Amino acid sequence: AFRSGALTSITIPSSVISIGNSAFENNGSLQSVVIGAGITRFNGWEFAYCSKLRHVYVSSSVPPACAYRTFEGVNLPAATLYVPVGSKEAYQNAEYWNKFGSIVEQ
Repeated sequence: AFRSGALTSITIPSSVISIGNSAFENNGSLQSVVIGAGITRFNGWEFAYCSKLRHVYVSSSVPPACAYRTFEGVNLPAATLYVPVGSKEAYQNAEYWNKFGSIVEQ
C-alpha cells in the first residue's frame, strides 16, 4: 500500500490489528512510526529497507511478535524504540526488538 512511498511518518491506530506484508517496504523517506496496541504480530517485510527509519513508538506493553525480516535493511543500532513505562525489559528480551540502539520508556 505504501511501498516505495514518500511518507515521513505514519501512525497506525490501535484499532488496526494487522498490517500487510511489505506495506511500507522500501519507503526511503519514512523516519518515524507509531504502532498502536492492536498490532500483536508482524508477518514480514513491513518496514524492510526503510533506510531513514530512526524512531519507532510501540503502544503495547507486550512486544509484538516479529517475523525475521520485519526490519530488514533498517539500521536498528542507530534507531530508538519508545515503549510504555514498565515494558523496557520485555522489549530488551524480545528478539528483533532488542536490536534497537536504545529503548526508551515513555
